[in-house]
Amino acid sequence: MRHVFRRGNHLIARAARDRPDEPVAFMCECSSDGCFEKVTMTPSEFDSLAAAPARFVVFDGHEEQGGGEIVGDGPGYMVVEGWSDPCSDDRREVNAG
Repeated sequence: MRHVFRRGNHLIARAARDRPDEPVAFMCECSSDGCFEKVTMTPSEFDSLAAAPARFVVFDGHEEQGGGEIVGDGPGYMVVEGWSDPCSDDRREVNAG
């Protein structure tokens, strides 16, 4: 599910491109299939963390689910690094097809 939320977050950031410094709601990218928590950050902040494929934004308290290292935080969220790229398998499938 994490790859679905990462893709959704990229779409949210793209839709808010004209307001890069205005906070918007993004989806938690933790490993729980039942998580639908939201985190608030600016599209610029999301783009910055998503530029590193192994970094994910998670709702505060969800950082321990994937075993990664906390490398940043903000109001109500943590940035975790060390989880695998949630889109890497899908990219290989798309490129192979």
